[in-house]
Amino acid sequence: MLLDDALDQFDGEWIVFHISRPDDETVNHEGVVVAHGGPEKRMLEIAARIWTGEPNVRLVVQYSTGRPVRTGAELRRLLHEYFETHDYD
Repeated sequence: MLLDDALDQFDGEWIVFHISRPDDETVNHEGVVVAHGGPEKRMLEIAARIWTGEPNVRLVVQYSTGRPVRTGAELRRLLHEYFETHDYD
């Protein structure tokens, strides 16, 4: 599935998208939706759990209606901020 198709399919929802084939030119990566719906903080928690098991996995956490893609350093910063204020087991 392409990222653009996933964003269309889950319109109005947050998604966590696992990138299997990156396309850094168009940023319309190929991959699979591993979670959708729920609040932003829940999606960040799911991404954190995935990264705990696979620290080098490429993920996108994005809201389908135009919020910017959060990857790399920005997402790590958001996760750090989130887990400073929430318990995580």
